[in-house]
Amino acid sequence: MKLEQINHVLEVVRLGSINKASKSLLMSQPNLSFSIKSLENELGFKIFNRTKKGIELTSKGSLFLEHANSIKNSFDSISVLSDNKSNSTNNVVDLSISAQYISTAFYSIIDFCKINLNSNMNVKINQANISQIINDVSSGFVDLGLICIDKSQKSSINHILSLNKLEFTPLSTTKLYAYMLDNHPLATKDCVGITDLINYPLVALNFTSKDFLYSSLLLNIGLDKFNQKIEVTDYNSLMFGLNELNGVTFTMKFPNLNPMPNINNFTGVFKELRIENEILFEFGYIKIPNNILSPSAIEFLNILDSNIKFTV
Repeated sequence: MKLEQINHVLEVVRLGSINKASKSLLMSQPNLSFSIKSLENELGFKIFNRTKKGIELTSKGSLFLEHANSIKNSFDSISVLSDNKSNSTNNVVDLSISAQYISTAFYSIIDFCKINLNSNMNVKINQANISQIINDVSSGFVDLGLICIDKSQKSSINHILSLNKLEFTPLSTTKLYAYMLDNHPLATKDCVGITDLINYPLVALNFTSKDFLYSSLLLNIGLDKFNQKIEVTDYNSLMFGLNELNGVTFTMKFPNLNPMPNINNFTGVFKELRIENEILFEFGYIKIPNNILSPSAIEFLNILDSNIKFTV
């Protein structure tokens, strides 16, 4: 058994597909399948069941995943102790976050990079929905996951995190706001209700089912009432939809941080509007308990905490 094979299994579990994992790992699908099959033959049991709908872990495969995560975390912890800077993870920051509020992390990443201009570093940011973020962290693909927890569903989300053997550390409390261009017909208002918003296209990332923030939010906001709902998977498409369609979206707001910064040649200005029925969130990070973070990851969290420290 090789560490490389363990990483192959973890990537397949993370993405839920051998095909997607092969692309992520930059290897052919037959080679990845052969690697996993060889590992299964060596272990004497199947890790995955292949079905028409895709793959799923077997009962022994689930047990193997727990040990695989432990092995990877132990290896990463040993790497942190290495004095060889070119091979150590001392200067690594890897995290998963929803693209819906990814700019919150980017401000802190920029501050972190400016502080460490003369240092070697490796920053990895993975855009994902809430399910993928939890899976990314529990599988060891990233060390940190930045998430928002709807206060009305806090106990339920904590239960899900517990099942995945993860811990949540809150950094701040914030509200959900509606966002649109400053020339939008509703932009003259200070506060809007869902009845005001549903007449315009909703443009958002991963807003279906459990993937847009949390399922309870679907009911709290009333997304089902929108006549037009446009789901996108990246920040560029979000900006384009808001600009071209007079669309609206939802995201968090922190003092002194612009949650919708402009990109490329986009020149519009966004305005945030309070929502009549306030929805409160706890924003923070998830990690595997007792997992040793790199010094750079800890420094990034301190910068992030300083940037967003605000309680509603």
